Amino acid sequence: MLERLLEVNQIAHSGKGDPSLIDQLNEGLPPAYDYGLAVCFDDCGGYLEIKLTRGRSDVIYMSGPPMGCDPTGISKFGGKVENVVARLKRSLQALAASPITKDIHPLLSGILENYDQPEIAAQVKRKLEELDTKAVCRSEDIHPLYLEKCVQEYMVKDALRRYSSIPGKKQKGASLLSDNRDCSVCGSQGKLVYGNFSRLKCYNIDKRGMISGGFDYGKTVANFPVCLECIGNVSAGFTFAYTKENLTFSLCGERYLLLPTVTVKDGEMREFVLETIQREKNRSTLKSDILKHITNSEKELLQAAARPG
Repeated sequence: MLERLLEVNQIAHSGKGDPSLIDQLNEGLPPAYDYGLAVCFDDCGGYLEIKLTRGRSDVIYMSGPPMGCDPTGISKFGGKVENVVARLKRSLQALAASPITKDIHPLLSGILENYDQPEIAAQVKRKLEELDTKAVCRSEDIHPLYLEKCVQEYMVKDALRRYSSIPGKKQKGASLLSDNRDCSVCGSQGKLVYGNFSRLKCYNIDKRGMISGGFDYGKTVANFPVCLECIGNVSAGFTFAYTKENLTFSLCGERYLLLPTVTVKDGEMREFVLETIQREKNRSTLKSDILKHITNSEKELLQAAARPG
């Protein structure tokens, strides 16, 4: 699957230049997140108000661990409002403690000093109750933290720290980073590899029964070593395919990824395959003739390519 995501990324971003690691690791937000609430502070960190915002294409977001925080000052709504507000505060505290964001430390310190968690949670609840989509603030009226370059750089550093370390407090300080190894995704030799690349959740090192090579943290760079280039490319491919819902479909209440298996050198053919999958993915029905369109069969795609027009 990882190899297919590499190809999806290559097709989807062909001709767009070399993306930065920030762009590749940025998960963005799914299409359903068309509105958001902004907790606004002034330039000195004084609290102002809660504003309703419309979804923005420039959002820089990456999800953090369940009991941790999200590194760019954005959190998805889920569960209790109080928990989301507390998670945002942890994001601010993490940013304020990092030397990477030293240029905005005074602002972050002011915000934390005026971050009245219970009051902010209460105002968020009131805003949700009186939700008026006509009262959306203009994009230029707010300046989200994620637009700060240092915050984006912190997101990358935080992701690579997690991909190269043991989750939680187990064996704190131990490194899951190794040099001069082969990457298990692209096969490149003599690379610096990371042993805890867990973006896809298909690999983890915090559940004993799921470690095929034995429960030994030091073996992660042997079980699943991934180089930095593949971390970026697989992440970007997964965001395009899954988060942005370009290559997903729903069936019987479950959400699936639909990745093409056709491997061809012709660039136009590869783009055609991807466009065909995207077009057909929404045709969800239980009729057997239509269900064929949500399989990743090489034969079907090649037959479709051979049809006139």
